[in-house]
Amino acid sequence: MQHSALFEKLLHLPSASEKPEVLMDFAKNIEKYDITIEDAPELIEIATNKKLLDGSESEFFALHYAIYALGALKYIDACSAFFTQFDRAEDLQDNWSESFTDAFELMGEGVIPSLIHAMKIVSLESVFLITECIGKLAVSYPDRRSEILLALDELHQRFLKTPVKPTALFKNETPILMAWMDMKAVERIDLIRNLYEQDKFDENYVGSIENIEYEFGLRTERPALPTPVFLNIPQQPFVRTEVKVGRNEPCLCGSGKKYKKCCER
Repeated sequence: MQHSALFEKLLHLPSASEKPEVLMDFAKNIEKYDITIEDAPELIEIATNKKLLDGSESEFFALHYAIYALGALKYIDACSAFFTQFDRAEDLQDNWSESFTDAFELMGEGVIPSLIHAMKIVSLESVFLITECIGKLAVSYPDRRSEILLALDELHQRFLKTPVKPTALFKNETPILMAWMDMKAVERIDLIRNLYEQDKFDENYVGSIENIEYEFGLRTERPALPTPVFLNIPQQPFVRTEVKVGRNEPCLCGSGKKYKKCCER
């Protein structure tokens, strides 16, 4: 890709490697960067250029800045291009694939029909990129709640008919629970309890059913968190390892939240 003025601008923005919040700060202040809706076609080209994923750090984050810019511009037409990139979510080494989720949230109510349609066609292994945000959109736009609940019901039927790959980032129907939890879907608590009994959720991510009920306002006291496994291990001499917790993986502290929403902060 030739270095256009827009691409050069994105290349010189700060790395988000240690401070992922700079991406959202950029999006919320997009007007400061003289990036407009006329830049959308080039932004899509940058955001979907997979060569940048293997490039330098500045090239890698230029791609992600482009994703956030499209979200900030509320450019709904970018969604179809974003969906073609969802296979990245199946790569456990890609801890930044959820930039798409943030972009969808930035787009607001107008993106909901596109996301509902996508839940019918994208792979179940990457559908969490939609469910991560659609529950939050249901809260922001309560008039769309019933529509979103019905779309999640249809997604549940997809899960019943199609097995999820064992290599998927999230076990079975955990992606649907993400949305139900965000929107506190008390309307679906009986189904949630039933799926929990069938071991359809990743307990490392969601915690106990009692925790879910508490989050939904159905219990008055928060259940005690389990003691993280690593706290029960006898002390050993320190040995440096290369193990890295992904931003989207369950936090090691045992909170039941994703690492990026817990101890990474």
